[in-house]
Amino acid sequence: MHMAKKEEYADLAHRILAVTAWDLGIFFVSFSSVYRILLSANLMTMRGSQRPHNGSSIPPVRKELTGPNQRWCWDISYLPTYEKGLFLYLYLALDEYSRKAIAWLVSWHQSAEEARYLLE
Repeated sequence: MHMAKKEEYADLAHRILAVTAWDLGIFFVSFSSVYRILLSANLMTMRGSQRPHNGSSIPPVRKELTGPNQRWCWDISYLPTYEKGLFLYLYLALDEYSRKAIAWLVSWHQSAEEARYLLE
């Protein structure tokens, strides 16, 4: 716990802190033990999926949007294949008002040309 309070180690995640302590020969303890010790001393926040919800899963109302086709958003997602390290790319354009897919494209390459083709 004293190590975690030092400025040079204060921003390290519990796993990195445990490995650093092992390397320096300070202590030998599991990742989960370091996490529990830091959490009990209020030196950590809740982990990702265990974070309390903000109360609503409904997306915010966009008052400036009054109908479909006023604003689109787009994204590129990785689609894993059966071969390790090889991905397909999903290009997706969404209408922000209706949240419906306007266009999509699956490609072996991630490039500006593919994105331009999707939005044309």
